[in-house]
Amino acid sequence: MLNASYILLVVLICHTANATAQEVSAMSISPANFAELSQAVEDSLAEFEERQKERLRQGHRSRRAVKRVCYGELGCFEDSGPFAYLEMLPSPPEEINTKFYFYSTRQRSDRPLMELSFLNMTSAFRGKREAEVSSGAASPEDSGRSSSSSSSSLPTQNQNVTFTTERPKKATAQPSIDDLEGFDELSVRVIVHGFGSACPHVWIYEMKTALMAVEDCIVICVDWENGATFPNYVRAAANTRLVGKQLAMLLRNLQQHKGLDLMRTHVIGFSLGAHVSGFAGAELPGLSRITGLDPAGPLFEAQHPKVRLDSSDAEFVDVIHSNGENLILGGLGSWQPMGHVDYYPNGGRVQTGCSNLFVGAVTDFIWSAQAAEDEEGRSLCNHRRAYKFFIDSVAPRCLFPAFPCGSYDDFLKGRCFPCAQDDEDLAEGVPRCGNMGYYADRSTGRGQLYLLTREEEPFCAHQFQLQIFNSFNDLPLRTIGRLEAILEGDGGLNETFEISE
Repeated sequence: MLNASYILLVVLICHTANATAQEVSAMSISPANFAELSQAVEDSLAEFEERQKERLRQGHRSRRAVKRVCYGELGCFEDSGPFAYLEMLPSPPEEINTKFYFYSTRQRSDRPLMELSFLNMTSAFRGKREAEVSSGAASPEDSGRSSSSSSSSLPTQNQNVTFTTERPKKATAQPSIDDLEGFDELSVRVIVHGFGSACPHVWIYEMKTALMAVEDCIVICVDWENGATFPNYVRAAANTRLVGKQLAMLLRNLQQHKGLDLMRTHVIGFSLGAHVSGFAGAELPGLSRITGLDPAGPLFEAQHPKVRLDSSDAEFVDVIHSNGENLILGGLGSWQPMGHVDYYPNGGRVQTGCSNLFVGAVTDFIWSAQAAEDEEGRSLCNHRRAYKFFIDSVAPRCLFPAFPCGSYDDFLKGRCFPCAQDDEDLAEGVPRCGNMGYYADRSTGRGQLYLLTREEEPFCAHQFQLQIFNSFNDLPLRTIGRLEAILEGDGGLNETFEISE
């Protein structure tokens, strides 16, 4: 019956020049391994839960002894206080063997300018310090603070960016701190991978290339592959705070010896890497920004802010939630707000075009690109959509506008439009909106923000609210039919939406 008013949220693709992507082959996991991966994650968490239950059963008879390990300059770690729930301590640094890969727009190369192992970091910076002392040069102190975490200008919609996705190559020269230039002038972007991953993976190089295409910057990839290795997820979760401390030590050394400015430093972490970023930020007062890309949920959601990413870890913390569903339904991210602004694309639990089956989710969690020639093999799923959204936002075809709302259901019903356009709107209580992704720090929206995306790249879309009203008739007449709206763009693109149910 058409005797009513209708509200429709419309997602319309930006019809602009597309960025190109070079397809490459990458590691793949055979279908036979999907069940193995799924079982490994389940077993790891089940073993953890069984230990918890056993401790509760024995709690009235004995008190658990606090465990403690100390790792030199990294200090000591205990499974007490807010960390007691995990009942596991970080692995030794020698086992994790964290490495840092450096790239710069000042010295462009398809190879890392430098590969620095944490195990050699102290001696590397000590050599730098001794050279400065012998030459009479003073170590640079903290450089001046800038007013923004990003100095680049917003790309135009017609700007083409080429994304290279080569597997990384080893640096040819011996690592030398002296080879690293520009920390006192350039922005620094740090990328941290998650469980079962490493820096030599395609998505990290897509992100690195995208960042370096839009601004002069230094990109550092934190490779903690040995500490995040399959199949022990609980062990990887315990290692996040040690790796976070290692990253903090690196940035502090770069600040002292190379002039790195924390107010021009942006740390981007995916899954477990988001919590690594949080631990690093907790050690670095004044860190400009952390972006959490679907922070891992299992063992972190609903825990104390000290044991996970939270808004106190940087001056600005923005989070993209793409897979915050319950674990039993395939959710590997967290739905819990953790930042100054939390974005929930498509509700933040499952993404359009993705399966939420547990096995599918595990293959997202443990990133492995399928054969490049098989388009379906590289289909994007819930957990890793977060970093796809972020990469898409760096050189955007369009922005990712997001709206403050009480719930996703209210958002879909059109109850959260419009956003404040000026001071007059703000004075009337109209809330501010945000832009999800790389340019989130340039928008003023805060809190929980919702938006819709497209099912495939480019994911960004213009979003409109279309309201249609029809007049009421006192006569007892009923009309049955279907009501559609056709939207046409300037470029000839048109889409049809059914309004009536």
